[in-house]
Amino acid sequence: MATYDSPRATVETNLESTVGNFLSAKILAALEANGDAGGDVTINQGWTPGSTVAPGTDILIAAPGSVSGEIDIPAGVSALLLTGPTGVQATFNVTGDVGVALTEAKDIISISMPTDNPDTPENEAAVEATFDGGNGFDIGRVEGSIEDYTVVFANGVLTLTNEAGGVITMNDLEYVQFADGSVVMNLNTVNDVASATLYEVILGRSADEGGIEYFSGAPSTEDLLSTADFMLHSEEFTAQFGDVDSLSDEQFLDIMYQGAFGRDADEGGEAYWLAQLAGGMSKAEVALNFAVSNEADVTFDNLINLNQTPTVGNA
Repeated sequence: MATYDSPRATVETNLESTVGNFLSAKILAALEANGDAGGDVTINQGWTPGSTVAPGTDILIAAPGSVSGEIDIPAGVSALLLTGPTGVQATFNVTGDVGVALTEAKDIISISMPTDNPDTPENEAAVEATFDGGNGFDIGRVEGSIEDYTVVFANGVLTLTNEAGGVITMNDLEYVQFADGSVVMNLNTVNDVASATLYEVILGRSADEGGIEYFSGAPSTEDLLSTADFMLHSEEFTAQFGDVDSLSDEQFLDIMYQGAFGRDADEGGEAYWLAQLAGGMSKAEVALNFAVSNEADVTFDNLINLNQTPTVGNA
């Protein structure tokens, strides 16, 4: 472990080249918020969680493979940079403004923020923590319900503001889940969105993190149809509804309407899909059509796709 000072200008240049402009700007803002608006920046390289951090330390660079379990980010530290070829699975306890650069592999993180009332002295809970996922399929888990946050998402960046004024910003995290089961997904293609929505339509639940990682990136309609067929013949579907090949067309459509729209089939719609099935359309094709429908898109309020039109919600 080595601690050294580096000129502010040098740090800015190095941050931009290593973690990119987005996180670099957040870290520089955290430095200012934590009382270091200029001068040298103190860096602790080879830090291991739980080890002593000298007062005035600004940036921690973690020793490869040392970060796991529950991590207390020391007060006053403006950045934690994770290194190494393997991903991190850890809970980060945040006490002040900080930017965290995750590894280039798959990371699974939980985030714990202060929950003090914003009217308390110095508003200690109004801190901002930024997590940058980088490459790999990254998963974030957040305390509380999605209704506890004001949610803003745009251009792959998710910002959550809690009632205490605390802010969590997540860039390049592909899957974020709240304690109430609500899910925010950073999905890049229409087919990725369809893969996620098939979970709701066919299985009646949000996509789990392992499933969305496995099924994401479907390059073609044929792959999506294979995904739908796999789900329809899964043990999970069979346990809920019975063998899909033994269901009548009417029974199958009842399941689709409830799964996709949360309602019974209307007479005209049911007649249309019965005719399609009678004409040779497979049940997997019908399920996929329900998943990509406009009505399904607005039905799933517990599934948010970050790459839809930028939106503000859940105040």
